[in-house]
Amino acid sequence: MAKLPEAQTNKRGITIDDYLYMKGARDIFAIGDCTASSYAPTAQVASQQGAYLARLFKLIAKKDKLEADLAQAQTSEEAEKLKKQVDRVRMKPFHYSHQGSLACVFPTSCWLVRCLLTCSYPTVTSARTKQSPTCLSSGVRYAT
Repeated sequence: MAKLPEAQTNKRGITIDDYLYMKGARDIFAIGDCTASSYAPTAQVASQQGAYLARLFKLIAKKDKLEADLAQAQTSEEAEKLKKQVDRVRMKPFHYSHQGSLACVFPTSCWLVRCLLTCSYPTVTSARTKQSPTCLSSGVRYAT
């Protein structure tokens, strides 16, 4: 903790901003369960954070290239065009989208309940209970 920036006072994890930057340090990112954020420390959150960070790195590289080209622009017309392109590069904050969770529906078996409008799984009946769980929000039945 002594080597972390002063903004890092949370002992639960690394404090991050909405763009996954470590607070108090520039150009350092943190994702997953090492962060002290409002999101649950799950693999699903870390996976989405990783995908977001990949897109963010691509945008940062694009903006850096445009700014370097702008610095070397020969004419004011070229500079104006590059300036507009730099201004169009917008970085959106990370937003987690919950995609479902694992839930025990019957005492001896667990089902992945993912209530979506479409389903690629056929209805399967539990051999033990002769019942089939139903996803109430979409009316689609799921089974393992």
